[in-house]
Amino acid sequence: MRITLTIVEVQDRSSAVDINTFGGWLNKVDEVGAQHLMVVSRKPFPLSVIEKAEQAGNKVFLMHIREVIPDEIPTDFVRFFIDYYEFYLKDRALLKVKVKKGMIEKHSLKSELLSNSDRKFSIDGANLIDIDALFRMSLGYEEKLSLKGKTTASFYFGNMAEQDVPNEDFVIVPVELFISVSGQLIPCAILAQGSFHYEHISKKMKLLSYEQNEHGNLGAWIFEEKITTDKGEYKCRIPVKRDENGLFYLLGTFIDGPTTCKANIVSAADR
Repeated sequence: MRITLTIVEVQDRSSAVDINTFGGWLNKVDEVGAQHLMVVSRKPFPLSVIEKAEQAGNKVFLMHIREVIPDEIPTDFVRFFIDYYEFYLKDRALLKVKVKKGMIEKHSLKSELLSNSDRKFSIDGANLIDIDALFRMSLGYEEKLSLKGKTTASFYFGNMAEQDVPNEDFVIVPVELFISVSGQLIPCAILAQGSFHYEHISKKMKLLSYEQNEHGNLGAWIFEEKITTDKGEYKCRIPVKRDENGLFYLLGTFIDGPTTCKANIVSAADR
């Protein structure tokens, strides 16, 4: 059985926690060999304390209690993460589309236009996707370790009988593939090679507050966190309440930020 020690410091004053006091509490954690520090305050935490807490990693939790002190602080519930992913192709060194013999003549196609990088494809015969989506699907970009150390990829997409693959660096993805030309979906295969950008950021949501309205009800814990990326800043909030059986439940998850990338809120149990 593993035993962990958590130090809880309560700032029940009219002033906010200052950086020197917070630094002293961090030193106490090291002195006694504790694993976590939980700080509870009636006043919002200054930016200097928040930044210092982020530098300390997952061992520090900040709780801001607004208006009314709840009956019980859910110390076992601070286990949410905000995960951010970004993936896009930076360039395509090779894009060659192949169709079955006779298809170019049958559909009056121009072979040089088939390999245009703006072409749309389909893997289900209905919905259209671009070459970036094919790369993303094949690389499994949401698997945190799948792209580690990689910057380029080479694929053969398709299931045509004649697979003309240049070398063993190309990964064969046996998928039924179509190219969209003038509203028609024509069976095809693709040789594609390119370099890509991939970024993954994960942060534990450790800034916590408690809110009640002026009538003293609708009390909820608010998990908050933000992530700064090249595309902008994501701000995340999770309101949590306790039901009549004493169990916590989510009132919703809210993420504000750029729409061009993907950000998810996940629980520790899902990691």
